[in-house]
Amino acid sequence: MQAVQRACDAGVYVVCAAGNEGLTIGGPGVIAEAVTVGACSAQGGTVSWSNYGPRLDLLAWGVSVPCAAAEATPTRKRYTTCPGYACLNGTSFAAPIVAGLVADLIAAGVEDPVGVLLANCRDLGLEAERQGHGEVDARKAGEAAGVLGPSGGQCGKGAVQAAVCLVVMLGAVVIGTQRRPT
Repeated sequence: MQAVQRACDAGVYVVCAAGNEGLTIGGPGVIAEAVTVGACSAQGGTVSWSNYGPRLDLLAWGVSVPCAAAEATPTRKRYTTCPGYACLNGTSFAAPIVAGLVADLIAAGVEDPVGVLLANCRDLGLEAERQGHGEVDARKAGEAAGVLGPSGGQCGKGAVQAAVCLVVMLGAVVIGTQRRPT
């Protein structure tokens, strides 16, 4: 947790997985400056095992996420339409989606990428402790930031660049491409 706090103190964007125990968020997710991500299904349905609480910022797809996998195991259901992939669940799959969106918005020149994401979440009609600001909505955030046209396929202010993300063992994803505005 100290490393995550130091990164936040240094102005680095930090995105943390909320955890998968169906309990109140702990670990690095309690750090106020970090973005804490819970899981929902691809259709916006909630899941009972995603951690929750006052530090939950938003939800992202974390159910049956296709991931590279050499072989299927009892806990990894084979993703049959694409050999070499498995469908996995967890907030550790939801957090990198949000981290990637933050990185995309940074690369497009958005000054407050986290604020844009939070302000443009889809409300699932749940209490804030269960959904934060709601389910992340990349299209709505991109349109609000002026980097994605209403047609959805074009970036208006430059192509999205690759960003370097570092996965921290505690389920946090640190984006080291740009510092937060102070």
